[in-house]
Amino acid sequence: MEDPQKSAEAKPDRADDHLSTTRAATVAQLQRLLEYACEHDEHPYISLRPALSSIRAYAKVLNNTRAIDKAMNVRRKALDKLATDDDTGVFILSDLAEDFLAKFEVSKLKTDIDSCLYLFQGAASSNLLPDEHCCHAIYNIGTALAARYHAFSALPDLDLAIEKFKQALALAPEDGTGRILQLRALGVAYTDRYAQTRTQEDYQGAQQTLQTIIDMVTARRQEAPIDTRLMENDSAAHGRSHVERRKDYQLLKIDEMIRLMQASLQKPSAKDWKLERLSLLSVAYLYRYKLSGTEIDRKTSYGIAQNALAMTIEGNLDHLQLHADLASRHSHAYRITGHVDHLQASIENIERIIEASNLIQAKWFLELGELYIMKYDRLGCPTDHETGHSLLQQGLSRATSSSVRRKLLVALGRLVYLQRFATGGASADIEAAIEMFEEALQISSETDGTGLGLLVGLGSAYISRYTRTKSPQDLHTGMDKLEIARKLASGANLLIAELLSHLAHAHLLLYKEGKDLGPINRAIELEEDALVVGSLDVIHKWGHLERLSDYYLVRYEHTQDQSDLQAALSRIKEVAEQIPDDHPGRAWLFQKYTALRSMFGGEEIGDTGTDSLSLLEEVLNHGPSPPLQRILAGRRLAAKYIADGAWKLAYGALERTMALVPLLTPDFLRNHDKKSVIDPIAGLATDAAVVALRAGRSPYEAINLIELGRGIIQSSLTSMRTDISKLEEAHPKLAQTFVRYRDLLDTPWLPQEPPSHADSIPLAPGQHPDVRYAAHRELQRTIQEIRNLGGFERFGLGPTESEIKAAAASGPIVMINVSASGKAFIMEVDKIQMLWLPLLSEEAIHEYEVKMRSGQIHATLEWLWRVIVKPVLRVLGYDDKPADTWPRICWIPTGELIKFPLHAAGLHLQGQSQSLLDRAVSTYSSSLRAVVDARRNGQKSEPSQSTSTAALVGVETTLAAVRSEMDGVSRICRSMGMQVLRPEPFQRDVMAALNSCDMFHFAGHGRTDRDDPLRSGLMLIDGCLTLDTLFQTNLSSRKPFLAFLSACGTGQVTHHSLVDEGLHLIAACQVAGFRMVIGTLWKVRDSVCLDLALRLYEWVSANGLSAESVAEGFHNICRSLRAEWVTKEQRSIKHRNSSGRPFSSDVEDDDEHDMEEGEKQDLATLDWTPFVLYGS
Repeated sequence: MEDPQKSAEAKPDRADDHLSTTRAATVAQLQRLLEYACEHDEHPYISLRPALSSIRAYAKVLNNTRAIDKAMNVRRKALDKLATDDDTGVFILSDLAEDFLAKFEVSKLKTDIDSCLYLFQGAASSNLLPDEHCCHAIYNIGTALAARYHAFSALPDLDLAIEKFKQALALAPEDGTGRILQLRALGVAYTDRYAQTRTQEDYQGAQQTLQTIIDMVTARRQEAPIDTRLMENDSAAHGRSHVERRKDYQLLKIDEMIRLMQASLQKPSAKDWKLERLSLLSVAYLYRYKLSGTEIDRKTSYGIAQNALAMTIEGNLDHLQLHADLASRHSHAYRITGHVDHLQASIENIERIIEASNLIQAKWFLELGELYIMKYDRLGCPTDHETGHSLLQQGLSRATSSSVRRKLLVALGRLVYLQRFATGGASADIEAAIEMFEEALQISSETDGTGLGLLVGLGSAYISRYTRTKSPQDLHTGMDKLEIARKLASGANLLIAELLSHLAHAHLLLYKEGKDLGPINRAIELEEDALVVGSLDVIHKWGHLERLSDYYLVRYEHTQDQSDLQAALSRIKEVAEQIPDDHPGRAWLFQKYTALRSMFGGEEIGDTGTDSLSLLEEVLNHGPSPPLQRILAGRRLAAKYIADGAWKLAYGALERTMALVPLLTPDFLRNHDKKSVIDPIAGLATDAAVVALRAGRSPYEAINLIELGRGIIQSSLTSMRTDISKLEEAHPKLAQTFVRYRDLLDTPWLPQEPPSHADSIPLAPGQHPDVRYAAHRELQRTIQEIRNLGGFERFGLGPTESEIKAAAASGPIVMINVSASGKAFIMEVDKIQMLWLPLLSEEAIHEYEVKMRSGQIHATLEWLWRVIVKPVLRVLGYDDKPADTWPRICWIPTGELIKFPLHAAGLHLQGQSQSLLDRAVSTYSSSLRAVVDARRNGQKSEPSQSTSTAALVGVETTLAAVRSEMDGVSRICRSMGMQVLRPEPFQRDVMAALNSCDMFHFAGHGRTDRDDPLRSGLMLIDGCLTLDTLFQTNLSSRKPFLAFLSACGTGQVTHHSLVDEGLHLIAACQVAGFRMVIGTLWKVRDSVCLDLALRLYEWVSANGLSAESVAEGFHNICRSLRAEWVTKEQRSIKHRNSSGRPFSSDVEDDDEHDMEEGEKQDLATLDWTPFVLYGS
């Protein structure tokens, strides 16, 4: 029987005129072929077959399944017209099957590959099929089964494919031209099955098949398209322990293949066969490069590939296919070797495909986007990640195939949003990732092959969210998703390795929660499995080894078993020996290695400590490394220099380290995210200041380090809310640009708290993380443009030394720094000096904090006077009560000192002006920058009484004095001519009032959250007006004047590691824009709140609405309340008990029923001390 394909070779040029050089021509040619097929469908099938085959080829390149469907319709019509005994029907069935196979490669739908298999089986079972074609028909069945296996990982498909390839080979002639092709397919199938089974039978089957091909080529000089997976099977199958033993043998085989293919190129042949030979020769040289490491082999391989490309017409199918093949080979070589030039070559080939064909297929954007993100992982350049992200988004906008769209959604979730969360820390990225996965899940189906990737992505997303929310439901949901994926998974590939690695991380988190050995043991087992599964990918292998080292170290810290420490060292050493010099994580990994060597009792690399220092220096100075890694390295580096007494070197390290701190909290992060990322650097700023002084630096330079490293969240917000009035006058357009991007970032977040459950929270359209990242980039660009202008060089930066001295004209500024010892930085108009406080230490602070909590307030005030306040006043020359004008001091305590009432320090019962109240007016500030800004803009912040608005919010509940307080304050404000607002105590109403008032007074309960200070707040009827909400409220353009928070603990901080952040309600009101804020350091009685509030407003009514009036009024009221306490104390001194406390018979239990008894006793008579005034 004559093959219809051969009989058509002499037909007119219906199939060979389809080459084109541009996409437009390609599309036009496809359209012409379709029109031809439709117009001539009455012609004999033999004459149509070439055109229909060309349609399939073009449609596959253009991702056009509709064109394939049209070609299939023509074939079906031809099949319907045939007589039952017409042997042409067998070829039509085979052609239809190949159409379904081509369609499946685009759609990835199981129904397509099932139809393909059904038709191939039908053709093979036909009685009309000649004997010489039976082997090819059976081979086609094997090909379809193998394709189905690769898509859905069903091992029975692969088993059956191997059987079909064996049957085809048994029928094929020994000298048949197709035998090598069938052998190759069988060898690849054996290799794939070995990757899953690791059986000797499969390994031997692959090796025997490869040897048979080599023998045939050697004997008959046939050019054989040997698949690279067969070449790589030797090292993959044997494992690391056998690679060296077989390398010489492998090199001999590949040398023989290269010789044969070079010889075949000398023979005359058709152009397409020469292209195939050149392509195979390129692969052979690339494989020899992998074995030998000889650079000339790599260059030869790529040179041959370029020669093959030069033989093709740009834009035609051969040209595009060669670029696609080269891209795939380079990508594969990169995974094996880790050499970045392979990755760049793969990127360039995909870009050439897009350029040459002008194709806008989503699949190319998917491939190119993934490659750019791989490049970011390798080199750490943020622009590569941005490019990859942009390409994936473009692909998503172009995707018409549901299969490709799903892949793009999963890639965006896993490679963009989850990875960006890992490096940037924005919780919104987790929510965006979950949205991507959920959308992909909605358009998924049982016949789709992306289910495993979806489950892995979802599982890892929930586990990532757990690291922020600490919600057990998030962790267990993530683990459940991964376990389901594990049951569906089979074989060995990177996705399964990733799955196992995420499960290992989840078990590590479980261990950290309960400290039980079971989870950490399981984490090690899973990561070891992941290492085995992903061992052929060197890039991911490094990650598995580093994580294993971390897990073994965690277990060692629990068990103190030296074998765990040895295992941790060996794993990290293996990475250190392989990782390239230009890898962004190299220095960090090496310093981890040296630290483990030291723990194990060995010497540092090179037998000195020099290498350890140089590696830490390298991490600190390495721009692509994550900021936190660089900061931690800088801290360790400084510690090593300090241990050697090298204070100047230590200062140099810490100066560079502190400059990196702002990078931890970029503007796109929300406050909850910022809080999480700064936790590891607690205490760094105060330690750095001490080092600066020991290194002989000026007090200003030490102060600058403190300012950089504390109040980081507040600083990031105030920098955005900087005064732009001068900028608006000089450069109005640039000011508008700054405001536009700032407002995108400095806007309230809904919901106002991060998710604490496993359900995904939809992101507001304007608050998608992509919007915030883009706005951050543009804002930073705009700020840099502003700083390049004359007179705006320090736009948005902290105060200079001259600006600090100018601010001190309104009164000295005193910053108290506590580290190993205490220091006071005293800032005056003419000088900035440092005062050593030898009796102030962290231990003493802790001791008196305990005393203060137990109610020993009086003793604490005396200690503050002796240790801090009196020495400072002596330097300032405030030795006695002033004769006329009271001097003003602004105090900036740091560390745990923010919990103490410095303004109340003194020996109050001794008289003779032995207290701060008797010598100066005191205010507080959370930062030096806040003082300088407030005093610079002071006159702008003081409203006129007659045009001012006061918003009064009272929440009575259990507080009996609230109604009286509200009525009294309202009466006084009205008498001053102020408009009074009395909003309902609901969040929406209170926020509206805040945005329109000049004075804000709240009377009610305050709430302090010990675990998360950002959730602290003012209790309203419908919930808590949180600290985070106030931080996000920007009132700076209105410059409101005074906020009086008549509630418990509005200045209280209970989270130890975040104490330097000043995360309390008083600071939040200041950041929001209020110039002055009155609040409390601990629990207070509502009757005292009533008394102090009415006295203050009466003073302001009599003396005017100004910063000086509020400060002096608050000072005088505290003096009056102190005098009342002294009188009462002297009257009851004869009743003192042995503990030194007054009896509690006069304590009024009118509010805080949950006060401890000791607190009630002393606070009842010293209840004026917790009230503090922030502002200047």
